[in-house]
Amino acid sequence: MLIKRIKYLTLGAVILLASLTGMTSAFADFDNMDTVMTVSPPTQKIILTPGEDYEGSISVSSPTAAKSDLDYSVTVGTYGISMDDDGKANYDDVDLDTVSSYNQMMDWIEIKKDKGTVPKGGTGVISFAIHVPENAPAG
Repeated sequence: MLIKRIKYLTLGAVILLASLTGMTSAFADFDNMDTVMTVSPPTQKIILTPGEDYEGSISVSSPTAAKSDLDYSVTVGTYGISMDDDGKANYDDVDLDTVSSYNQMMDWIEIKKDKGTVPKGGTGVISFAIHVPENAPAG
């Protein structure tokens, strides 16, 4: 049962990390819609247990065609899903507002540098750490 709950915790962490970057590509120059900022990898599968720490990173790249350097900002927020009457997760009903004991992961994630600038044609790295408390609730 604990493994199943940790699996849901892991899924939440993966989706939360993906949301750190917003979309896999964010428009960097609205005057030239062909210019985009690329985030890689767009998702990461991270499996952690209570008391475990993890350090990772996400790269942010700007194309050489960009008209200027690109600024970025990273935030961490809540993520929750509802359960259907039959006990299955309903991924179509996402809750990004409600804070509960089951989505406190936003408090476990530390962004090393939450704002930065990527020069055109360059790549920046967003480093993060996840610190899962010993008393982390299952789910």
